[in-house]
Amino acid sequence: MEPLVATSFGQRLSSWLCSSSAARGRQLRRLGLSLGVGLSLLWSSPTALLAQMHLPPPPPVGPALDTPAAKALLQDGALPLPQDTLRTPGSASQPSKVTEAQPESGVPVVLVERSSSRRLLLLPGGELRIEETPELPPLTLPTLSPSKERLLYPLPHPAPITSGFGLRIHPLKGQPEFHAGVDLGASLGTPVLAALSGKVVSAGSLGDLGITVVLEHAGGRRTRYGHLSQVAVTPGEGVKQGSLIGYVGATGAVTGPHLHFELWQQTAGQSWMVLDATEELKVAAS
Repeated sequence: MEPLVATSFGQRLSSWLCSSSAARGRQLRRLGLSLGVGLSLLWSSPTALLAQMHLPPPPPVGPALDTPAAKALLQDGALPLPQDTLRTPGSASQPSKVTEAQPESGVPVVLVERSSSRRLLLLPGGELRIEETPELPPLTLPTLSPSKERLLYPLPHPAPITSGFGLRIHPLKGQPEFHAGVDLGASLGTPVLAALSGKVVSAGSLGDLGITVVLEHAGGRRTRYGHLSQVAVTPGEGVKQGSLIGYVGATGAVTGPHLHFELWQQTAGQSWMVLDATEELKVAAS
């Protein structure tokens, strides 16, 4: 039988090779079309082909109720809970054993009920303990101490803002930095006035701020006046609002004369925070 099949295949191959190129092309196109139709049916109807294979359907999978995670879903109401599994505190019969979930390796399992925020502890041995979550006090932010005195413009006349409060590129270092004050472009030697009444904390050199005067005011506020050419007050001295405390200069890390003004506020926690004084300066200059 095998020689006959081989002879028949050889005759067909010889006949196909002896045929014209046009006939061979038609036969190849028919073969390609048949393959394409077969692949399309296989791609579009895989379920029909699988059905013909007589594969058994997958068994139905239900929720596993013997794990701590499944027990958490039961307590949260995501899965139906049998009535005799758990009762709330104060009911007539409260079971002391829970057989559906057991802590692994003797470690207690903590479950949290989302609706009431109760903590349910599954202890080793299957004992269930319910703990009510105490109500937390409301979160309160630190309040600022008020000051009755209105901010006075620290110069005899308004000056343009040459560098504002916030992030900027340092004019000398060329690196991003947080500018904690407002720069007022006043000329060299312009008198600098106390924006609020208070007491002189310090008056002298202060790093990159150069010659600086720091004043402390009522209401837990402080002001700083930087890059001065000279000071007119001494530490511990009391000053009134609008009194002379120094003169505009170009000391410290600067590119030219100006007044660097900062406003600080003490919070209820006795910490200090720097404030953006731009709006208060605009109001004071108007």
